[in-house]
Amino acid sequence: MKKLWMTLVFVLLNTSSLLASVEINLARTIVVDSEYMKLSDIASIQGDNAAKINKVFLGPSPRNGTSMTFLRSDILERLRGLGLGKDVNFTGSLGVSVTRNRGNISSLKNVDTKAEQKVLTTIPKKRAEQAINNNDDTEDYLVKAQKAAAVDLIRAAVKEFVASKVNSDLQIVMHTKLNRFDLDGSSGNKARVEGVERGKIPGHATLAVVFSSDSQISGYASVDVNIDMDAKVLVLARSIKKGDIIRKQDLAFKNISYKPDLILENVNPRDIVGTMALKNVRSGVPVSAAYFGKPLDVEKGQMITVLVKGHGFLIKEMALALNSGNAGETIKVESVVNKSIYPVRITGRNKADMPINAL
Repeated sequence: MKKLWMTLVFVLLNTSSLLASVEINLARTIVVDSEYMKLSDIASIQGDNAAKINKVFLGPSPRNGTSMTFLRSDILERLRGLGLGKDVNFTGSLGVSVTRNRGNISSLKNVDTKAEQKVLTTIPKKRAEQAINNNDDTEDYLVKAQKAAAVDLIRAAVKEFVASKVNSDLQIVMHTKLNRFDLDGSSGNKARVEGVERGKIPGHATLAVVFSSDSQISGYASVDVNIDMDAKVLVLARSIKKGDIIRKQDLAFKNISYKPDLILENVNPRDIVGTMALKNVRSGVPVSAAYFGKPLDVEKGQMITVLVKGHGFLIKEMALALNSGNAGETIKVESVVNKSIYPVRITGRNKADMPINAL
């Protein structure tokens, strides 16, 4: 019986390995030098789709001199997200510890786009050819040129990434300070921001940027940036109370710091002037159309003029409004002469008329 069980286990193990079309072997520890990792950097892959799986992007490498761990489940989840997780068999370690070397990384600090672009466009062809032949005197020029070319791609990628997070139809002005970036590979001809490694936007953040050339990944960069976003919005120049009629001098434009979770409206002052405040609002608060409405023609407690028209006569009387309303609506008023209460129809600002049959 024991031999039978051992035989079954052996058959099952071998059958599973035969069925698996991809085999991923993990070592216990791996040392990397690059800024970003592909699956091929931390595992040995064989079988169907091996070439495609080798190129799967895992993200930024650990910081210099530090380590991080990838478990089998982490890798499998990443593959499934890309539709490559079928028939995968793992061998070797249950997880791999990835350590980053403490080597020097080429960085470009305080990037000046114009200065670097000047380097890019002023490299003599002859010196460039010498640099290709490993002439150390001119090799630095090509490195700077490559980084200068990457700057424009990075700026465009960051702008597109940040724009995708704006949820307002206001014009948002973005101020970007590109502090430095670590380029691993070639900058290619396109770039996209893969995500935020550290920090937040707006603010100080480190972004993961992927470069490509002819739809093929050509390099990666870790980009350290400071991003500020401003929006010019309409605000209240003074605190207002419910029922106040808004005047032109009550409104002002102000630049405020914009954040993706901040909902702002694009409001025209002409649409607000002359309206009535529906709630108390403090000065400096961005204007929302929902705070204002059509002003009331008659407000409760106001004295209004009531006209009583008949055949050949017109009576004008002052009355106290017992309700609020606008033109065309019917409210009740109290006569100042005999204190009688009767209905009237509002005809305009603090004006109303009374049907004859109401007398």
